[in-house]
Amino acid sequence: MIVMKKEAGATMIELMVALFILAVGLLGALALQMNSVRSSQSAVFTSDAQVVAVNMADRIMAYNSVLTTDEDDDYAGINTTALPADPNCKVAGCSAANRVASDVNEWGRELASRLPGGQGTITYAANVYTILVMWDRDNTGANATGCGGNPEVDLTCYQLEFRL
Repeated sequence: MIVMKKEAGATMIELMVALFILAVGLLGALALQMNSVRSSQSAVFTSDAQVVAVNMADRIMAYNSVLTTDEDDDYAGINTTALPADPNCKVAGCSAANRVASDVNEWGRELASRLPGGQGTITYAANVYTILVMWDRDNTGANATGCGGNPEVDLTCYQLEFRL
């Protein structure tokens, strides 16, 4: 059997090309997996934001269902960046103001525990409550209160509006 010099080392080159193609394929699969994990975590945060917003809406509706006056804006102007002290309503009864403070305190702690950089605001205008839940989706350390599209400075937002 005669072996020509031109064929010497051909299998080594073929092996290197095959390994390169395999490496590119594996890197692509890894990138897809990382993107899938990131999207899944983002979906969990969005679901948590919705649950927390609906929880607060339920608290507001329950509070307003027992009001004897037409004052239904007691939860207006709330911002969880400065939480009120917990009046500990579970031990002793609560006044209306303490009930609101207790709800806001619990809501703020829930936001902080379920969402990275979680915070919330509540506004009230023309019989419509707007609950805004904000969080740092990409863990970039963003702490602005804007809901713009720049994840470096703006937070991701979920907004819930309801009428009493």
